[in-house]
Amino acid sequence: MHHWAAYPPRFEVDAVMLAEYSQYRELAGLYAWQETAANILSWSERRIDLLAERALGSIELTRGEPKDYKQIALYDPEFEQWHFVPYAGRSNTRVE
Repeated sequence: MHHWAAYPPRFEVDAVMLAEYSQYRELAGLYAWQETAANILSWSERRIDLLAERALGSIELTRGEPKDYKQIALYDPEFEQWHFVPYAGRSNTRVE
């Protein structure tokens, strides 16, 4: 199945991906990201659309090879700020 063929659209993550995501959020100082994610569920569609427009409108795209990038940008929707954390490639995060 192609990702575009599923309805309603879904995004699924496994435990390893979630652990890596959590690790990067914490490296950015975003320790309460779970609460933020829960809060977003109560936001109006209009608020989320405006937030996405502002977030995407604030970035500058650059062309390059993936191997040339050493940081990941994480967006904090509550404070509308980008945070950059070091990225050295896929980690060996273990989930027990």
